[in-house]
Amino acid sequence: NNFNRASLAWARGHYLSRRYPGKYASDQSIQSAEDLTTDGREYGMQNLGIMVPLLDILNHDSSEDWLRFEVKDETLQVICNVPRNKDQELFSNYGALSNEVLMYAYGFALENNPFDTVTLKLVSGAGDG
Repeated sequence: NNFNRASLAWARGHYLSRRYPGKYASDQSIQSAEDLTTDGREYGMQNLGIMVPLLDILNHDSSEDWLRFEVKDETLQVICNVPRNKDQELFSNYGALSNEVLMYAYGFALENNPFDTVTLKLVSGAGDG
């Protein structure tokens, strides 16, 4: 039996790091936490996200809006906005995200990330003027 807490955490991590917005799902019937069998932290299709076969293997590049999505006749169409030639890599733009968010959500960080941030906690000591 391979179903245990570790395998569930692994599967959840893969889902969370590879999902696309649920607004593209054709079934919008889930409206509240009561409609789910989870603990209610994520509810509604717009929050759950959907898996799109093959798109989860695309690497991140924030320099372009690589893809756009359109739903027509209950079909998700993925359209490339950037001209590509045969055998050229296709990317997806995960967003203008800091390395902290990229590492937490997707498991990688970018060298010289223009969207990286640093949080500083400034403490004023008594009597420092």
